[in-house]
Amino acid sequence: MNQKINFWLDIILAVMFIPVAISSLVFFFGLNTSFLGIPSYGWRMMHNNLGMIFIILMLIHIILHINWFWCMIKGFFHKSN
Repeated sequence: MNQKINFWLDIILAVMFIPVAISSLVFFFGLNTSFLGIPSYGWRMMHNNLGMIFIILMLIHIILHINWFWCMIKGFFHKSN
């Protein structure tokens, strides 16, 4: 069950990253007046809403992998002889 959750969570995160990244580039290059037929407020609303969903999903992803994370931290700071 956990592998299926991880798989679908990773797919959703990858798909969600694309519009967040595109909207970030729109703002970075100053194209946020109207770009691809989407007005500025549409880009901002999409960026903010999808960004918040992305953050929540990333927190879930981190929680699901917390044991792996702690093992890596312990291994990183463990001195070998």
